[in-house]
Amino acid sequence: MMKRRIAALALGLLLLAGCGAHSRESEQPNAVGTLRQTSGSGSVDWCVAGRTAFTVTRSGQGALLQTIDLTDGSCVPLCPKAGCTHSGADCPAWVGERGILPYVNCLDNGSLVLYYLTNGETGGTAAVELRAADGTLLRAPTALPEEGRGWSPSAFYTDGEDLYVVWEERWYRSGWLPRYRLYRIHTRPGEEFGQMEEVTVWKLEHTAILTGQTTGQGLLVCQLTDEGQLLSELCWDGAVRPIRQAQPQQIFWTAQYSGSLEPEPTICLYDSVSGQLERLELSAGESVQTARLEPGLSLTGTPLWLKGTLYVSTYREGGELQAFAISRDGTVEPVARWSSRNGVVRPAVPSAVMDGKLLVELSETMVETSYQDKDGRLVTGQTSEYRYGLFTPEQYMAGGADCLPIQGAF
Repeated sequence: MMKRRIAALALGLLLLAGCGAHSRESEQPNAVGTLRQTSGSGSVDWCVAGRTAFTVTRSGQGALLQTIDLTDGSCVPLCPKAGCTHSGADCPAWVGERGILPYVNCLDNGSLVLYYLTNGETGGTAAVELRAADGTLLRAPTALPEEGRGWSPSAFYTDGEDLYVVWEERWYRSGWLPRYRLYRIHTRPGEEFGQMEEVTVWKLEHTAILTGQTTGQGLLVCQLTDEGQLLSELCWDGAVRPIRQAQPQQIFWTAQYSGSLEPEPTICLYDSVSGQLERLELSAGESVQTARLEPGLSLTGTPLWLKGTLYVSTYREGGELQAFAISRDGTVEPVARWSSRNGVVRPAVPSAVMDGKLLVELSETMVETSYQDKDGRLVTGQTSEYRYGLFTPEQYMAGGADCLPIQGAF
């Protein structure tokens, strides 16, 4: 089995709580109040509810819905079938897959919504299905309307009852510029299940990169202007609020298309000429922490802030990777922890903050797999097996083996 690689991409942006009216579409649909991110399609694909994480992993026979106990690290298939061995395709935890894993999202009532980019049961179109917290199927995969087909959201959001996604398109004005549409997907049981409606539209004046991250009040976006990167927030009511203008040599560091499970994203501003790094306070975009790094670095992974320490992973122009832990007073300490990816040693960088600890990929190894298909035939192949660990900051910096290991294959 293989857990889709946790990989945060390296361009940064900022998110700000509170939105003012600066620029908006003249006619707004039914704008929403507050949304939280549930998972992401480009980073951490685990959705957490209390002390349990839910994830979908891949093996040769398809995709498997699993739970992870954040108390002891055990990982088991989410299957309500008594006596099930979970080794065959008839196990309810095996969910359909057509080229991409379904994404799992937690609702406030404990139910789970699985989003499929494509699904064979619905004629190859995008679909959602509803499951109870024990894995029992409540609503079979339901095809989404035309506007929900053929695209993969950068992240998923919820108001606790329904699922929300953002769709990017282009409009033309002296060039093609981005326009983002926020859609509600009805995921409560009932006749409206699987229906979609547009709730907010943002039309931007510059080329932009959307992170997918939110603090609840809107989404972070980095607009690329002639003066340099412009950090802005797309507020749920349709306003586009400028936050901070960077100088041409400065770059905002945060995760692009992040599924990080942080309550709030960590935002940094890096000067590629001087090496000056600033961590920004979310509500005003002002610097609250500074440090001096080498000039010319690029971000890889996701910057994370936990218990007074900033964690960033970087690479130099020649491709050398290095992770740093930066204390509140600006002291920079290289991270001496390593992982192995099919025999290649590299820095073991944190991928997310989960349950007040750092989630770290420990290794990736190619393994042989086999399973029985629905016709009883034995199918064999190869896949990658991942190991993860949850570390306190002290455990992570010590470089030893002490951590909460996440058991099972991903």
